[in-house]
Amino acid sequence: MTFTKQVNHWNNPPSNCTILIVDDSDIDRLIYRRYLESGSNLDWSIVDCESAAVALDLCDRNCPDVILLDYLLLATNGLELLQDLTQRLEKLPVVIMLTGQGNEAVAVAAMKLGVQDYLIKGDLTPQTLVNVVTNALTERKLQAQIDRQQADLVVDLQATIAKYQASEHQLQNQVVDLEQANLLLSRATHLLEDRNQELDDFSHIASHDLQAPLRGISNLTEWLVSDLEGKLPIENQQQLQLIQSRVIQMNTMINGLLQYARVGRENIEFVTIDLSNLITEVIESLDPPLGFEIEFPKNLAKINTQVLLLKQVLANLIGNAIRYHNGPNPKVEILVEDYESCLHFKVVDNGLGIAPENHKKIFTIFQRLGGGEGIKGTGIGLTIVKKIVESNGGSVWVESELGRGSTFSFTWPKTSSYGNH
Repeated sequence: MTFTKQVNHWNNPPSNCTILIVDDSDIDRLIYRRYLESGSNLDWSIVDCESAAVALDLCDRNCPDVILLDYLLLATNGLELLQDLTQRLEKLPVVIMLTGQGNEAVAVAAMKLGVQDYLIKGDLTPQTLVNVVTNALTERKLQAQIDRQQADLVVDLQATIAKYQASEHQLQNQVVDLEQANLLLSRATHLLEDRNQELDDFSHIASHDLQAPLRGISNLTEWLVSDLEGKLPIENQQQLQLIQSRVIQMNTMINGLLQYARVGRENIEFVTIDLSNLITEVIESLDPPLGFEIEFPKNLAKINTQVLLLKQVLANLIGNAIRYHNGPNPKVEILVEDYESCLHFKVVDNGLGIAPENHKKIFTIFQRLGGGEGIKGTGIGLTIVKKIVESNGGSVWVESELGRGSTFSFTWPKTSSYGNH
């Protein structure tokens, strides 16, 4: 009796396999070895032993790919050895059982324990044995591939299900978040409308209610100076002049506040302009003192931007570089680096310099560091610069040390977002 599948796989037999022959007959072990070695193109490593104990030890040390197992062994049988192997090994190798006489009950018991094939010794030929081993190895290899593919499919399916479940949960959360965001946006819109109205009210107050008394004080001072010309002591004349200068300074601060309040709330026209021409216009409008050297590239590219805003930023930074300089050989250098998404401007001077601890402070409204007698300012200019640049999607910063000049840098995106912040 045999359950052998006679399919020839000699054209592509599994190679690099270890085969363990377990049989208490020296002659049978030799026959099996020669049968297996009869295929000259097979690279199989063959080990044999005569007892179950030695077979167990060999399997513990290095489990073979195939076991040719005799049913009847000294002091035990192949089925008992199979049971021991099942308990010791995570997975049985290919097991082919050999017996002298066919027994259907033994064959069925062997198959239940995991035997791959069941052969009768008297029917064996070299080709039969090699074919059986080859078929068994091929089937085991194919089964392993199927198992891996099934495992991968299960993992993929579980991952897909988990992904869909996570997406559904995320979508539900996003719906809730969107509803909350819409509610917050509605509240923020109303709040912004209220704040804009407050700014409009403030602008009206600043331009009319605050400036009107200042104009009155200025007129009264002028009348006093005119009416009492030549009659007042020098000290009183100086006091009237001080009042006039303070009125002018206060008026300048109010105008600065108005400018600051308007930043980001006006629709500024986009214009294409040559940057070199723009910088030239800014410098001419500032009218730097004689001997003040100002350098900048003369071949800069054209740009489509909100020119009035860029001009205001450059005028403020270049004007500060001119104003805060009281040393010899005054010089300002304007650099422009063209990047893919933005322009990087630098205004470099060799003036007074700024201590590192004040680098952030100077961009705060009404913060002036002084800088010398006769230097006028409101402390609003750099605050306006910061607000314009950041409203346009850029950044502004300073690098400086006392007595070593300053470098004011800002980025100006090529695609403006002014007024959307």
